[in-house]
Amino acid sequence: MTVNNKLAKILDSSCLGKLCMINFVDSVRCGSLDVNVAEKFLNTWSKNTNHLQSVEEIMGNMRVCKEADPNFKSKTGISLKLNSAYLYTVMPYENIRGHINFSAKKIKSGREVYYSSINTADGFYNEYLKSPPSDWKELESELKNIGKIEVKLSSNKKIKRSAKNIVWLSTEYPGKPLSEKICHKASGVSEADTARENLGMVHIQSSHDMHPPMLVALEIDASEVPDIWRPTQIDAENNSRFRGAYGDLRKTAINWGRTVHLKKLSDKNGELGAREGVALNFHPKNLRMWFLGYPRIPVNDGQSKDEKFVKNVARRRINSLSVAEPMSTIFQRFLSLCQ
Repeated sequence: MTVNNKLAKILDSSCLGKLCMINFVDSVRCGSLDVNVAEKFLNTWSKNTNHLQSVEEIMGNMRVCKEADPNFKSKTGISLKLNSAYLYTVMPYENIRGHINFSAKKIKSGREVYYSSINTADGFYNEYLKSPPSDWKELESELKNIGKIEVKLSSNKKIKRSAKNIVWLSTEYPGKPLSEKICHKASGVSEADTARENLGMVHIQSSHDMHPPMLVALEIDASEVPDIWRPTQIDAENNSRFRGAYGDLRKTAINWGRTVHLKKLSDKNGELGAREGVALNFHPKNLRMWFLGYPRIPVNDGQSKDEKFVKNVARRRINSLSVAEPMSTIFQRFLSLCQ
């Protein structure tokens, strides 16, 4: 068995692997991922995963492959035109906390003052980490009441999402239900839940006995985003709720990417969430942050949801067909990209 055949066969053994193959094939077919980039990445990935056996190990190795080659690390999808004045991203406060400049700042009056709002917020956050569940809502309310905070990043820090070299950005204002007809008009019981569902953040979980992550929204002037592109499977890595293409691949796919709404995996009209793009880590001069709170609703995810999601993605791919293309055909199309 060739290295490429082995990769395809192992991916074909699980929902996550099948989703990965579908996303690669569809992204190439709709033009959001250049076929040469896909072929080169898959060939490199195949060779680097030859000694691995499980889908989890193989998917985890995708980042290793990406980080090792500047061609994959810098950009993989098509460029997007920015028509919005602002872009937004959502992350746990813990992810951005160490990048914020909490030092004193000169203001017009000449007096040296501290960023009182961000320091006050950080104090409430420290209390939150030390408090019992009975106090969480009160401290969350204190944090949300502070409102938008003008934030300065330390000179050597950039916006980033965990350990990745990219940041995911959306045109949708976080914490509000999406307004598109295909989406729910209401979701979640808190702004944090709604933002998590709209943005498909399946990795963000709530908890009843441990402190759930305190989510924050960041608003960035679009003029400060250097280059943004439509996300591909290479960017998404092992995310189980990423969709590489949607609608009619010939007409609507070459546009902004779309997140997967966590509550809509089995809805008749699809599971599209907010519009999204990806940019390399960058250091904006103007940054505004506010607290969305912590998620209340557990993400009800698992094998059955994975199977349903893969089935839906396979069914609603080409020209809105209701009949899924057999995975055997997807397998062969994917394998041909690996050569």
